[in-house]
Amino acid sequence: MKPRFERFVDWAVAAFGLRERRITRTVHRGRPDTYEVEYLRRIYLLPAGWPLRLFLHHFTGSDPGPELHDHPFVWGVSLILTGGYDERRPEGTYRRRPGTLNLIRSTTFHQVVIGAGRDCWTLFNVRAAVPRGRF
Repeated sequence: MKPRFERFVDWAVAAFGLRERRITRTVHRGRPDTYEVEYLRRIYLLPAGWPLRLFLHHFTGSDPGPELHDHPFVWGVSLILTGGYDERRPEGTYRRRPGTLNLIRSTTFHQVVIGAGRDCWTLFNVRAAVPRGRF
């Protein structure tokens, strides 16, 4: 059975017709054994077109690849709701636990690392995209 929080989110998505996207990464185990694994469920809490974007993120795995990445928005703030993760940045690794805020700017390079068999829910607020041809 799913945890209570996840059951509530599933209900809210259905009850309010919220849009969601499941984001995957490719896992290579040698050809032809390549497959997609979901690592992030994004639920859109505000309609498209607003200058602020508010998402509920459910991480079920780490960001793909060993490299750090950035994002195409001016800034974002993540509130860790449940679980937690380690965040790799060029200057070191930081533990992000429930109740903490994480500020991410367009110039922030990072990677979210989720331990095996763990997950994390965050509330993610983003200010409009930076007009660059990336991400």
